[in-house]
Amino acid sequence: MFAVPRTSASQCSSVPEPRFGKRIGNDFGIGTVVLFECNPGYALHGATAIRCEAIPNTVAQWNGTVPTCIVPCGGLLTSRKGTILSPGYPEPYANYLNCIWKVSVPEGTGIQIQVITFATEHNWDSLDFFDGVDGNAPRLGSYSGTTIPQLLNSTSNNIYLTFQSDISVSAAGFHLEYTAIGLDSCPEPQHPLNGVNVGQRFTVGDMVSFQCDQGYSLK
Repeated sequence: MFAVPRTSASQCSSVPEPRFGKRIGNDFGIGTVVLFECNPGYALHGATAIRCEAIPNTVAQWNGTVPTCIVPCGGLLTSRKGTILSPGYPEPYANYLNCIWKVSVPEGTGIQIQVITFATEHNWDSLDFFDGVDGNAPRLGSYSGTTIPQLLNSTSNNIYLTFQSDISVSAAGFHLEYTAIGLDSCPEPQHPLNGVNVGQRFTVGDMVSFQCDQGYSLK
């Protein structure tokens, strides 16, 4: 955390924004309060607000320090939209990690996860997705290296994720975005490699077909 210096008898010093977060408030006079928020995927470590106070016979000063924004190793996510990052992101993740995220959205909706970036140590550091409330649910996939589907979809309102890293070597990590989707319509299917989808409607009863690029055949 960053210490906030003192300035004058009538006003505290300006307050920097935390890295990967923002400061709310531009008034630094006595009695004012400055709030802090972190970017999506980060958690606030420290005070959520600090106040400029008058100190008798000295200059005004803040009653706390600027917090930091960190990536938690797991957590419970209940918003309809959210961000999941590997610990330390955008820096490489650490060794010996065992992180668990539980995503739970309102009943009657499903969860779609979009992979923005993904890079782990191939065959050793893996991210696993389970279609339910825990690791006993059906596995949607286990991924390492740099290859992962762009979209992953649940069949219920819960997804359980685990990330484990071993004793050595790390990589850039991952950035995932999730959103709640209606279960009365299917999620958009992935495009086949070297091919395209034909059809833009995904409600129950609709049909989507697939075509290959010239020189390729469906299998």
